Amino acid sequence: MTFKFLNAENKQKASNYEDDSRSPSIVVAPQGGNHYTVNITQEFGDAYSFDNVIALLNNATEYDDITFNISSRGGHLFSLIAVQNALSTTQARFHMVLLGQACSAGGALFLTEGAASYQIGKHTMLMIHPVQCGTGYGAANENQTRANANSVINENFVRSCYQDFLTEEEINDVIKNNREIYMFDDEVSERLAKRIELRGVQLQEKMIEAEESLEADSFEDVPDEVLKAEREAITQELRKRSKLAKKASV
Repeated sequence: MTFKFLNAENKQKASNYEDDSRSPSIVVAPQGGNHYTVNITQEFGDAYSFDNVIALLNNATEYDDITFNISSRGGHLFSLIAVQNALSTTQARFHMVLLGQACSAGGALFLTEGAASYQIGKHTMLMIHPVQCGTGYGAANENQTRANANSVINENFVRSCYQDFLTEEEINDVIKNNREIYMFDDEVSERLAKRIELRGVQLQEKMIEAEESLEADSFEDVPDEVLKAEREAITQELRKRSKLAKKASV
């Protein structure tokens, strides 16, 4: 099988997140559709370093598979968020592999929901902590405004990212007490399996609820264009939830 390296530029050593302009390497192996491997082994630097990854996710088709090999110390929150948003809309099946350490943004990327499979290597580690940020220099009221915004960002992200992976008590401890949580391969696997199982139950309940609602409603007086719009909305939602509940191996 022939492998093609799509990009491997900008591999200079970086001393901190701001200086890390390295891009993840992407390898493609044609097999039916294309199977891409994205190696996330650098820190999450500025968003532009993920341009190729986001372009891949946006242009991939339902016949493509994309595997993310993750061993990263973390980095910029909004670089992570950009990749996760692209993952939420990609047509490709994507797979998450924990190869080494997955700290902060690296761990959050690994835990992205909707993956077709999750693979956890031996002796790997996942680290969770609150969003790290500062207020910079400026007038006192400006600093307070930034601090308030950072608090909202921290709570929203932690709750969304780690829901049903951490307990509610652990989530509150991360948000309010700046707790750092370290987990190793066996615990990550156990918690992830429980979350996947829960998502499957939630999807089944949602589909039953939708079916019962359709049976109970009368559509005789509803205009055709309204019915069409509602049908499209329901179809999109079911597709999204079906993607989240794909049989994922852990």
